[in-house]
Amino acid sequence: GAEQGLEAGLKAESKAFGELAQTPECNALQGIFFGSTALKKNRFGTPEKPVTTIGILGAGLMGAGIAQVSAQRGYRVLLKDLNLAGLGRGLN
Repeated sequence: GAEQGLEAGLKAESKAFGELAQTPECNALQGIFFGSTALKKNRFGTPEKPVTTIGILGAGLMGAGIAQVSAQRGYRVLLKDLNLAGLGRGLN
C-alpha cells in the first residue's frame, strides 16, 4: 500500500477491513460493545428519591474499596461480611 501510492493503499485497507469485519472475533467484539453500551442506559428512568445509603456485601479488597470511596463521597454505607476481620478492612 505505502509503496504504490495513496490510492493503492486505500484500496488495500478497504479490502483488509472488509475481510476482518466478517470474522468471528469481530462479531464477538461487536457483541461486547453493544452489550456494554446497552447496560450504561438506565431503563428505569430517574429515581424518585436520591440515593443516600449504599449496601455492600463482602468486605474484601473490592468491597472495602467501594465502601471507602462511597463514604468519602458522603453516602451512608452498610457493609456486610462473614467475619469481623473482613469488616475491619472496610473501616480503614
